[in-house]
Amino acid sequence: MIERFLNFVVRRSTSRPVSVLVTGVSLGVSFIYVISLPIDLSFSGVMDRSHPEVSRYFETSDRLGLGGQLLILLEGPEDELNAVVPEIQLALDGLDPVDSVWVAPPRDYFIQRAAWMVERPLFDRWVSSVEGASLSSDQSTFLAELDEAQGRLLPPAQPEARLVKVQMAEDSFELALDADDFPKIRNAVGEVVAETHVDARFAGMAAIIRQENEATLKRMGVLGPLSMVLVLFILSFIVRRFSVLATIALPMLLSVGCTLAVVGLLEGRLTLMESIFGVIVFGIGIDFAIHLLVRLSEERDAGFHFPHALRRSMIGTGRGVVAGGVTTAGAFLILTWAPEPVFYRLGLAGGVGLALCLLFILFLLPAQWTLLERWRPGIVRVRRRRKEGLLVWVASRATIFPRSVLWVALLLLILAGSLFPAFRYETNLERVFSPQIEAVRTARRIHDLFDLDPGPWVASANDLAEVQRLHQAFAEDPTFTRVESLALIETQDQAERARILQGLAPQLARRLREQGRTNRGRAEDAREVGSGLRVPPAALLLNAHTVGPPLRDSLPDSLASRWIGPDGELLVYAYSANPSMDSRVAHQERLAAQAIAPGATSMSIIYEVLVGTDRPWMPTVVFGVLFFVGCVVWADLRKFRLAILALVPVMVSAIWTVGLLNGLGFSFNTVTLVAIPILFGLGVDDGIHVVHRMVELPEAPLRSVVGSVARSIAMTTWTTCGSVALLLLTDHPGIESVAVLLGVGLPMTLLATVTLIPASATIFWTPRQENEPIES
Repeated sequence: MIERFLNFVVRRSTSRPVSVLVTGVSLGVSFIYVISLPIDLSFSGVMDRSHPEVSRYFETSDRLGLGGQLLILLEGPEDELNAVVPEIQLALDGLDPVDSVWVAPPRDYFIQRAAWMVERPLFDRWVSSVEGASLSSDQSTFLAELDEAQGRLLPPAQPEARLVKVQMAEDSFELALDADDFPKIRNAVGEVVAETHVDARFAGMAAIIRQENEATLKRMGVLGPLSMVLVLFILSFIVRRFSVLATIALPMLLSVGCTLAVVGLLEGRLTLMESIFGVIVFGIGIDFAIHLLVRLSEERDAGFHFPHALRRSMIGTGRGVVAGGVTTAGAFLILTWAPEPVFYRLGLAGGVGLALCLLFILFLLPAQWTLLERWRPGIVRVRRRRKEGLLVWVASRATIFPRSVLWVALLLLILAGSLFPAFRYETNLERVFSPQIEAVRTARRIHDLFDLDPGPWVASANDLAEVQRLHQAFAEDPTFTRVESLALIETQDQAERARILQGLAPQLARRLREQGRTNRGRAEDAREVGSGLRVPPAALLLNAHTVGPPLRDSLPDSLASRWIGPDGELLVYAYSANPSMDSRVAHQERLAAQAIAPGATSMSIIYEVLVGTDRPWMPTVVFGVLFFVGCVVWADLRKFRLAILALVPVMVSAIWTVGLLNGLGFSFNTVTLVAIPILFGLGVDDGIHVVHRMVELPEAPLRSVVGSVARSIAMTTWTTCGSVALLLLTDHPGIESVAVLLGVGLPMTLLATVTLIPASATIFWTPRQENEPIES
């Protein structure tokens, strides 16, 4: 079937090259359809919302705006800070991306009601000091206790730092990566502090996503086209004419546009994963062209005229090209079995894209080469080799010492296997993100200063009693360091405190008059506690009795909007004692939080799911890739022994590669998993081409057989490695890990191909057993 298909391609492309070229270009420019497609470049677009915890987070976030919280850390001289905070609040209030701005409520709100809000032991000590000890005793201890009590309700006071919280109009995960919501906020704050000595920094997912975009994703947009330029530059070492290079570039460019159109038509939108697809296409797609071009040059050097040489190349090498293309595209398509959108979308784009790239190359290359030959005969060929290369020498050594080669390979397998216990999987998203993301460092600084972080755990309650229970449980759990809720101001013993204050009021007033401090209980004087004045507990107790207990209906807006949800539910916020983007830490936090409140959720859920190891579907996908590749190779070669021979290099080199990387301390991660189908798909391609040539030339020495394909498989390896090497320029550890894995794995596969196949064939393969043609 493959041979009939290839015969049809050759006849059609050579008899009607202009028609084929026009048809291909017309199909390729269908990417114009992409212009009308919605493009979802948000992280939400590639998240698994079917996951129960992720679904709960987004449902809660949609109601409460959890993902839209942005923290602004201001550091500088205290007098300038006091001046710029109101200006920043005023500047942000008028911006469309901003829903609300939170600044610390006036300190006098706490001072006036301190006796109602402090913990009971401190309240009792204040009462005891009034009833017994001198009013002025141990003022330093009293003020320290008051500051500590204030810190439970408000972020701890810092003389040279202020914190502003911004509630954005949209969830950070819903924002497109190129959205200007965060830049507008950053610019507005920057204009306010421009003429001051105040430094403004940002924390929160909105800042992380934008800084990640600026640090990495914009580079990806440049690296895609640069990838094509680089592989064409590498190819120029064997291709003499620019016009021939252009014939190779055209099918790849058209396949990218057509792929975006097809995926958009199937899914209704394009996401982040399709935006990085170009690097893969240019690195892999050019391999198809290299095999055909090198084989065509060899046939012409053997004396065949162009039409006959082209047909021999398409029928001979084309079979391996089709088999290799199907295995790689199929390996990607199997990723669509994964429930996670990241893998599904990449699998769909990779599978569809490589299949289309294969078709474009099979049809357009013969058509374009036919037109070039009519214009200038002899132009379509590669430079001749002056001498046999290193790979041919290595292959000849393998045929001379086959058993030694196999024993060495076995020992290396055992050594690599012994290093598998050292396998490391990176679960900390900070080490997968770009190190240039300042928002991560700012979040740590905010936690050190204020015991806050942008992703607290949130639980809801129906009444105050439940809030108080949750608040106490979170406060007693060492996993959490700070808890905020209405329980801070509506204490369980509020009625009892009211009776105590009512009974003490006459005594408090009398004793204060006796010492000439009657006005100390007024709000004006209480406000001055923050300035360090020596105010006795009696003044605070009397002032609290005068003002009365804090009421829910009279809360400052900054507190009411945070503690009371839009539907009237009461909210409890618990901040992690050790905030981290590590999925293991997030998992432990979730277990602790949901043991207290089963419905609790946090942005940490995203970290747990995104970089966690809980992927029960992964073994099925990996097995599916291996099974599919094996079936395609067997279907192509039609003999079990030959299929095993073609698969040995990729299986052995995969174990070598993982073992070597484990020994070097390499950390695998979620992004690295993307390289698995690429490694298997490309790795088996080398073995397929060598075995095909062995069957095609059954009487030829193995050294000559390997030499006939060594140049093409070497060039495909170097062009692909050159393409993925550009990923090292992203300054993104996750993406760079893909380049490292492929950069080690593909050369390892090349080495295994030119050693293990000749050595194994020398011992186990008899040409007479396999010299009949392979029927399709």
